[in-house]
Amino acid sequence: KNSLIKLSNHFSKFKEIDIRFRIHPTQNETGLDIKEYLLASNKKCLFDDTKDIRESISNSDLIIVTQNSTVLLQTLSGNKPTMCYWNESLNPVREDALFRFNLLRDVGIFHGDINSFISFISEKHDKIESWWKSNSTEIAKNEFCEAYASDCIDTLNSSLKYLYKKNANN
Repeated sequence: KNSLIKLSNHFSKFKEIDIRFRIHPTQNETGLDIKEYLLASNKKCLFDDTKDIRESISNSDLIIVTQNSTVLLQTLSGNKPTMCYWNESLNPVREDALFRFNLLRDVGIFHGDINSFISFISEKHDKIESWWKSNSTEIAKNEFCEAYASDCIDTLNSSLKYLYKKNANN
């Protein structure tokens, strides 16, 4: 939570950056009201909690993911500029996933340290599109998606084909 405050306070200085927080749906179960917590430290915090997540993703120039969850796979496999940060001491990457997360780390997609994350965004905020389309970023993202998102996409495509055939026969 302190890293979110640091992120919010840092980027509130930039007029050209419009950062909006979308609270994870399970956050209420923790007993901590992140929205209230962030607003107490920065009254300028903006929140995106009313729109459909697909709409929010499509209307964003950069998605920032702060936990290892489905949205990371959704945005990467959808080729939407994405960066992720979470505190690795609190939420370590599994040993068997470390190699591919390090690929993401090497190109600036994944950060396990808030200072590295803020520094990278500060440097790239006006070059997001060219960073995202660079060869090294594409290779790392595609390898990560091949390992972790391809089964989801294949299953979805198979399900859609089945539903299409089923509806076409009715």
